[in-house]
Amino acid sequence: MPGLRADAAAFLGHLLVVAVPDGQRHRLLALDPATGDLLHEQDVDAPDARAFLHPHPTGDTAVLELAMGQDGVLAYRVDVDGMRVHLTEILAGEDPVIAGFSPSGTGLLVTPYPSDPETVRILGWPSLNEIAQLDASDVGAAYGFGLAGCWIDDELVAVYATEDSLIVTDSHFDSVERVALPIDFREEGEIESLTRLISGDIAVGAWTPAGRLTLIARIIGGKRTE
Repeated sequence: MPGLRADAAAFLGHLLVVAVPDGQRHRLLALDPATGDLLHEQDVDAPDARAFLHPHPTGDTAVLELAMGQDGVLAYRVDVDGMRVHLTEILAGEDPVIAGFSPSGTGLLVTPYPSDPETVRILGWPSLNEIAQLDASDVGAAYGFGLAGCWIDDELVAVYATEDSLIVTDSHFDSVERVALPIDFREEGEIESLTRLISGDIAVGAWTPAGRLTLIARIIGGKRTE
């Protein structure tokens, strides 16, 4: 579809699913990836939202996250059925920040919204039952947790303790390790994004007064190596 201004897209099964902002709503379009033809559309009321699509690693499903600034976050399960997409709201009223699926697809990492930054959770998929919870007080994170988070593998996750450090922990939050990086986040920077690379390393997107940069951290046994 020429001229389409999308803010998120993912291949789900045989469809290209695209999220398009349209004023006070978002349009979720199912397109034929070969021709660009529109096959189906669902609309969601989400004023001034930015969309993120988190595809499931093994299934024809995804989580659509709609971040609406001070108005919070909406999350929807997206399922493909033939030429159609179906939306089901999940975690209603919780303002969930979706940090992604585990590599096996059995877990969903959820970081906190800034208005209540105290808790990181791991939920089972597709049940959404809580598997583990990490409170800021458990790790001495005085300012709570930031938005950034990612899976390293099925057993390890990385999150950001605001104005503190990168934290690596097991998937049950039983063992927590602060990871040394060449930026003092208490004084001169913030982690804006954490992304798992195919190699198993983490791309750490950071803001500093001198500008934005990306660090690559290799985690072995819960610790960073050079």
